[in-house]
Amino acid sequence: MRLIRIFSFSLILLSSLPVLAERRIINGGDTVKGAWPWMVSLQIDDIGHHCGGTLIDPYWVLTAAHCLDNLDASFSLRVAIGLYQNSNLEDSELIQVSRFFQHPDWDTYNYDSPNDVALLLLSRPSTSPLVKLASPEQRLETSGLLSIALGWGVTHVRAISFSDTLQQVDLPLVSLETCRQAYSGNRHLISSQLCAGFAEGGKDTCFGDSGGPLVVFDGVEWLQVGITSDGGQLGGSIPCADRDAYGIYSKVSAFLDFVDNHLLSDVSFTNAEQFSASERWHMQLVEKNPNFHPRPSVDIWFGVVYQEALWFISGSAQQPVLSSEPRPWAQQVSAAQTEHTVLDIPAANAAPGTYPVYAIFTKAGQGFTPVALQSGVVSQVITIVP
Repeated sequence: MRLIRIFSFSLILLSSLPVLAERRIINGGDTVKGAWPWMVSLQIDDIGHHCGGTLIDPYWVLTAAHCLDNLDASFSLRVAIGLYQNSNLEDSELIQVSRFFQHPDWDTYNYDSPNDVALLLLSRPSTSPLVKLASPEQRLETSGLLSIALGWGVTHVRAISFSDTLQQVDLPLVSLETCRQAYSGNRHLISSQLCAGFAEGGKDTCFGDSGGPLVVFDGVEWLQVGITSDGGQLGGSIPCADRDAYGIYSKVSAFLDFVDNHLLSDVSFTNAEQFSASERWHMQLVEKNPNFHPRPSVDIWFGVVYQEALWFISGSAQQPVLSSEPRPWAQQVSAAQTEHTVLDIPAANAAPGTYPVYAIFTKAGQGFTPVALQSGVVSQVITIVP
């Protein structure tokens, strides 16, 4: 995040930004218009380009978690898909962002935090092409392999000059061990991070490219292997593009579970938000766009918070079983099943009070960590009154 919170688009806008765009291309060149149709610019109304991202599904954009730190309802966020020049937004597909989800293990207040990954849910489906994500089996994060980073903006750090046109730069991937040695005593790098750049510096991503992609060619097509995240020494003694200031990226293949769980969980609760003791507590999950989102067989996890503890619900809708240990509500649910009644019991069986409830889909047999359930992808607060 390379001094991320002290740079802005201009001194005039500095005080108005909730978190600042961070990394931008240095010593790259203009892209060919239309070459990267899945490239995304995160736009904040009245401010403009904020961060980069990629379209990975008609409803979803992949970006960096730190791009969303401190954003609240006062900031209207939209994406410009396929954007080439920031001065010509009308030449892109503009879609409002409905919600966003930062990785549950992202630490907003730790500059050296891994898990710098987030997803944006769009208000309507995009018609633009999608980028494909690299999988661990493809082994594309090989040291020395040439990659391309994309972004808008600062092309000279000291002059703080920005590019209106989408830039790209060729960067060789660097082994994690080499990167650790370069950042010894300054960064704690882990296996879910990826580095790229030159030991002598000169070319790099920098301020404002955060959330944008690092892509490699597998011989057939371009695949995204990284998300622009961090780089440079804390305190700025080594800026971007300097010697041993490799760019640090979130390794996409390490976060496919987080991505898949959210893309699969395109569901919502259709029940009332309040029940009385004379009613039945009836909760139903319904897929929003089953024809638009073909999916594999999934496990469904359903939880409720009671007395500040998360309880997993399994068993049948009429005879639910509570467990403090992770248990799926249903396993190997076929794609043909798009409506799921998860609770159908007398409300009198539950103590009066307020109950946050959560749901998430995972690939069958994949499992997940409990914190993922409370990432907010499918949630509702239920009140039971006497």
